[in-house]
Amino acid sequence: MHPITQLSIGPIVQRLGLAVLLLGLVACGGDTENDVSNGTSPPEQFTVSGVITAMPGHAVDGSTNNPESPLRSNHSPAQAQPLPNPVRLGGYVTATPTGWPGDRFERQPDPSDFYRVALVAGQRIELTISDWTPDGRVNLELWLYATGNPLEPEVMDVALGTGPVQTLVAPASGEYWLEVYAFRGGSNYQLSIGEVTAMSTSAPQDLYLSMPLLTDEVLVKTRQLTAIQRAAGAAEPLDTLAAAGLTLLSGTCEQWTRWTVEQPQQAVRTLGATDRPERPMTLSAEQQQRLAILNVVKSLRERPEVAQAAPNQPLELQRVPNDPGFGQQWHYPLIQLPQAWDLSTGGERPVIVAVPDTGVFLAHEDLQGQLVPGYDFVERRVGGDDPGDAAVVGESSWHGTHVAGTIAARTDNNRGVAGVSWGAQIMPLRVIGRGSGSIYDLAQGMRYALGLPNDSGEVPERRADIINLSVGTNADSPLYAEVIQAARDRGVVIVAAAGNQATDRPLFPAALDGVISVTAVGPNKQAAPYANFGSTIDLTAPGGDQRQGTASGVLSTLVEVVGGERRSSYGFLQGTSMATPHVAGVLALMKAIYPELDYDTFQNVLASGQITEDLGVTGFDPRYGWGLIDALQAVFAAQSLAAAGRPSSLLVAEPNVLDFGSLSSEQILEIRRRGDQLLAVSQTDSNANWLTIESLAVDADGLGTYRVRVDRSGLTPATYTATLTITSSLNQVLTVPVSLRVGVSEPGELGLIYVLLLDEDFRTVEELPVLGSVGEYRFRFSGLEPGEYFIAAGTDNDNDGFICDPGEACGAYPTLGVADPIRVEQNHTDLNFVIGYSSTELRTRSTASESLESKGLPRLSIDRPRMLYGAP
Repeated sequence: MHPITQLSIGPIVQRLGLAVLLLGLVACGGDTENDVSNGTSPPEQFTVSGVITAMPGHAVDGSTNNPESPLRSNHSPAQAQPLPNPVRLGGYVTATPTGWPGDRFERQPDPSDFYRVALVAGQRIELTISDWTPDGRVNLELWLYATGNPLEPEVMDVALGTGPVQTLVAPASGEYWLEVYAFRGGSNYQLSIGEVTAMSTSAPQDLYLSMPLLTDEVLVKTRQLTAIQRAAGAAEPLDTLAAAGLTLLSGTCEQWTRWTVEQPQQAVRTLGATDRPERPMTLSAEQQQRLAILNVVKSLRERPEVAQAAPNQPLELQRVPNDPGFGQQWHYPLIQLPQAWDLSTGGERPVIVAVPDTGVFLAHEDLQGQLVPGYDFVERRVGGDDPGDAAVVGESSWHGTHVAGTIAARTDNNRGVAGVSWGAQIMPLRVIGRGSGSIYDLAQGMRYALGLPNDSGEVPERRADIINLSVGTNADSPLYAEVIQAARDRGVVIVAAAGNQATDRPLFPAALDGVISVTAVGPNKQAAPYANFGSTIDLTAPGGDQRQGTASGVLSTLVEVVGGERRSSYGFLQGTSMATPHVAGVLALMKAIYPELDYDTFQNVLASGQITEDLGVTGFDPRYGWGLIDALQAVFAAQSLAAAGRPSSLLVAEPNVLDFGSLSSEQILEIRRRGDQLLAVSQTDSNANWLTIESLAVDADGLGTYRVRVDRSGLTPATYTATLTITSSLNQVLTVPVSLRVGVSEPGELGLIYVLLLDEDFRTVEELPVLGSVGEYRFRFSGLEPGEYFIAAGTDNDNDGFICDPGEACGAYPTLGVADPIRVEQNHTDLNFVIGYSSTELRTRSTASESLESKGLPRLSIDRPRMLYGAP
């Protein structure tokens, strides 16, 4: 007997039913007597077989909801399931019994899955919640513990956000316990370590213990009552929050509001949220305070009168310590700025650049005539002056003053220093004070710059054209999304510092779509040692490298304090904070020539290579983005845009970055047209022999779905980057950065899988439950009549009768995400394919055409409804 048929009768009878089993026996044995008596020959029958290979490094939770899968308890640190690194794992947890007959967890919950894994400092751990719902009925959390005492494990970090993805970063190299915890409801999940999946970027819903936050404040945006609610006597949203023990500091019901929370545990109970059960663990006093305020935010997000809620975060200046010394502005020739000034100094049209920062020393001698009225959101008064950001005024950074001078110091006046754009004007906005500054104040400053309602009660006579953010936070916030979208709607360009932590961990808002992210180089055009890097970097600019001496910093306007009085001064600083105003100044030069320049147009010009000097590998790379800003070429580009007019259509890619990590070999890329002008794809190409792109389902203009593949054979262990280039019929060039990692991965092990033989309508003809060996699953279907079939395979971790649900392993012949029809007119013995976790939906290809379509999830033969969590 073939090994694959050595299966117990029980599971097959349960899923197929006795009648189907008997039919199968008749088909295999053959009842030729009736065929002969009817004068007909029995139809010829065939066999198809093959080997399914689990993707390396793919694994499965030892305690899923499927009672047929082998059980390996992993419900405590002492039972933690060991994992390889890298790994992508599918699992299942539930906070309450499912209540569905036949489920493993029908009568008892399975709230925790523990894993043991060795991590590298900075490595990302990502939990994707497959059955996440916006109403909060399903919410899973990701906990990270130091290995040690399994009875009371020491908490290192926890991600308890309200979005579909939870992300943590390993604080140091070592061995850890990971826990996937069902706070509410139940769900399949996917756990990824050592690679970046399709949803890896931090989101505004993220809440994690180590995030920068103020432990006694929350930010809330409420929903306005409807007329029906008012008529019914519903309480005003702000009153409801006040009744929960929150104290309003600032803001109105139409905007974000800022609150203090003195008793967070009582606030959670008053708000009616789910109590967090006591669980054995070790938390420091500070961690307890952090967890308490995060629980308040989480509870607020579940309230019907709350539209959004977030912790308030302290702002961080993007500057590293500097050394004393003097020098010259070497950083301007580095970007061909003097040559650009031969064409334009920014005087064609006044451009306003808002600088939300520590404020600007309004009396500085080299900024006279360069300022428009601003506002101080720290002390709530008109002006935006920079009185110093330290308890001892003389120790202040004068950060905002330095940034403003780089953008638009008064130039050609025989005094001080030059600014990038002579004609630009600065809107000073103080959002950082003496030891204080929060994301709320930053958002208010940005709203002021955009001419939107804000806490000042005022709006500027004319809004800003550009916003320079040489500040940021280590976590995203929903406050960012609102102001970024408002800026894009108004054609205002936001440029932000990428950060000075020498890491690929993103800084916000620089890492967000709609913001130009700037990293830094030194005088030799090498990446500055402090500069952040990664897939969210857009370009680089001079930020200084004072390892080569103080004068290798960026020279701009500063302040000195003599006898308690502030005086005009100049000095060197370094950081991505100093790089960012170079780009803001160049943008001001461009907008003076071409006022319609917006974020999307700038990104299109940037990706075309027109306005940067390419550094590092050809095209985009995570260290330099698209390269070093070139002021001369940027002015040329602005002149060309002004002469030709803005193109009304652009090519766009989704996703716009492809990271294959350590395991994936294939991804789907969508190429679309944005705009009304006719536009077609004329050419696709890559700059690496291990990277290929082919069309899957495209229209006559070449727009649609493409398959991108990488081939790791012959590549030595390392990280590789490349670029896909898509050229339009208008000679626009769209580029998509691609990266992958090559290393040693353990064979995949997915536990029990179901191999399904499907008819041409994707209905199950026969199924085989199969346990693999060393990552290989052998299957064999016999007694098949001639016809067209599909073969798919997958896990059913939630036991809902469907394979290939989100969070479950899935595969099909011949490729991971696409099932091609198999014409059975003879035996097939080599129908081999791969199974694993993929973000690509399983689709089928038609025999009559090359088009792809989704026919739904392959269904097991058992007939029962899907589980509905939260149902009565």
